[in-house]
Amino acid sequence: MTRHLATLTFIVVLLNSPMAVAEPNISGKWESSLWWIRVETTIKQEGANISGVAQVYVLNGPPERYTFNGHIHDGRVQATHKDGHAFSGKLNSAGQLNGFLTLASGQEVWVVASRR
Repeated sequence: MTRHLATLTFIVVLLNSPMAVAEPNISGKWESSLWWIRVETTIKQEGANISGVAQVYVLNGPPERYTFNGHIHDGRVQATHKDGHAFSGKLNSAGQLNGFLTLASGQEVWVVASRR
């Protein structure tokens, strides 16, 4: 009887505890563009941690490279660059990453990135 009670208690606790839900995997290559700027981003995800490189191509200039680190939690993506740029967004139902890129100057830019 004691073993059955212990098993039943374990099942009740398990059913009422929050289950760990895996975050969507955003690893891979992404692309976005705005006006005359194109951005190719490669993201590597390990669990909830992300890191990557964003290669920014401006119409008449050499590409700029930005490395970043961040995390994904409850489908929300947060990433920062050492110079103070930050991205905050989420994976939408169409499979795109969208959100705001806040530049070190404080300017906010709406970004929609698609997998390549």
